Formats: sequence, C-alpha cells, structure tokens
Amino acid sequence: MLTSLRKDILRFLASLREQQAAREHRYGRLWLRVLSDAQHAGAIDSTLDPRAVRDILLGAMNSTLNATRGFDPDDNPIVDTLLRLLLE
Repeated sequence: MLTSLRKDILRFLASLREQQAAREHRYGRLWLRVLSDAQHAGAIDSTLDPRAVRDILLGAMNSTLNATRGFDPDDNPIVDTLLRLLLE
C-alpha cells in the first residue's frame, strides 16, 4: 500500500514539474516577443541579445521582489535603475 502511494506521489510531483517547466517556457517566449518588439520599435538597443536582456530583467525582478516586501514599483530605485540602463 505504501509503495503504491509513494509511486502515485512521485508521478504527481513529476507532472507538476512538467507543467511548471511548460509555463516557464511560455513565459520566456512571451518576454522574448516583447523585447524583440521593443527593439524593432527602437525602445531598446537592437544590438543587445534579447535572451540576455530577458534573463537580466527576470533575475533582477525576482531578486528585487524577494528582497523587498511591500514592493512599490512606482518608488523603487532598482526598478528605476534597470529602466534607465535599458532605455537610455
């Protein structure tokens, strides 16, 4: 009985990992489309690698959100700095 339950739990966890990986892949593609559109519109330097920009942005946002509870995007020096680095 416990062996069967253990197998069911492991299958369930594997399914969750697969679903999460698929969501992360779609999210990454969405960011690449947004950044590519921004490059074509001249809002972001077209010589930058959009994958690198995506990874830097996501890493910075994740770090910022995890480090600061009560995050306010309208008054955050990290957000302001990232925008200035990318858009100026």
